[in-house]
Amino acid sequence: MTILGHLSRNHLNEQELLHILGDENSTKVLEKLVRDEMIQVNNGIYSVTRKGLKNARNLFDRPSKPNSKGMKRRGLIQIAILKLLKEEPRHGYQVMKLLEERSNGYYTPSAGTVNPALQDLHDKGLITVVEQGDKKVYTLHSDGLLFLAEAVQGEEDVFWEDWRIRLMWKQSKHAGLVREEMDKFMLEYHIAMRSQNMLKNSSQF
Repeated sequence: MTILGHLSRNHLNEQELLHILGDENSTKVLEKLVRDEMIQVNNGIYSVTRKGLKNARNLFDRPSKPNSKGMKRRGLIQIAILKLLKEEPRHGYQVMKLLEERSNGYYTPSAGTVNPALQDLHDKGLITVVEQGDKKVYTLHSDGLLFLAEAVQGEEDVFWEDWRIRLMWKQSKHAGLVREEMDKFMLEYHIAMRSQNMLKNSSQF
């Protein structure tokens, strides 16, 4: 973790890293991190990889709260589903294909994403479901229509254009760079907070 924290701020050579760490086992740790693709070395200079940043963040991440960003992202998918059901009742496969179609191919949803979203909307009383043969057909409930009216303003084509733009941005190179920089910032923040807490606890003795 300490190595990843230092490399998130600066690119360092092996001698600089070993001097900072001051541990006789640090060389072995560096070798393992390179093998595990947590860090990379080019021309003797070490840097953290995206995989390393992601794994470091996972050590600090806590379970999502109801108003977390993860829930907000799922909420956007649910709103898109409600938009489709406002047009007419549909079964799950139709919803999946239409989400992909409306995104111009920038989003390919899976059953593992759409089915839980439909179930959640049903549990909230925003949609109803009826069995038709071997398929479940979902219909927008009046409560769902009210929720949609409050959650989304503007014309239908404006909503789907925003939908496409969001998905295009998420998959762009620039978005990847922004996420990488945010990961670095959050890693530094967590390390700084942990160091501060350790100093605070040590001062109490």
